[in-house]
Amino acid sequence: MKKLLFLFALCFISTTVFASDIYKTQIESLNRVGRSVTWEIELTIDKKGKEEISGLLKVWGAGPCNGSQPIKGVLVNDNLTFKVSEHEVKGCGNNTFNGKLEPSAIIGKLFFNGKFHNVVFAKQ
Repeated sequence: MKKLLFLFALCFISTTVFASDIYKTQIESLNRVGRSVTWEIELTIDKKGKEEISGLLKVWGAGPCNGSQPIKGVLVNDNLTFKVSEHEVKGCGNNTFNGKLEPSAIIGKLFFNGKFHNVVFAKQ
């Protein structure tokens, strides 16, 4: 019986899937022609190691900067830092983030569309 229980536990542990955490926010920012635009931003985070994270930053709004960009960063003592590669469309910027992981949100500064924005990414 102990062997059967051990084998069941081993199978359960080996098939456990670790889900990604998803967070969302909105930013008001000017587009390339100077009009105010509300950008919807979704952040998906996958923990890769003890401190290393990866994921996606998805952006929706008016203009050519819509789409998904892979992120890489670190999470140390609830402090999160990440950056994305330059978007395929020239001039959309190299987004970076520095902030703190809270139980239901990530709070910090996101460099987006040429300037820093105070953001609260709400956990979904």
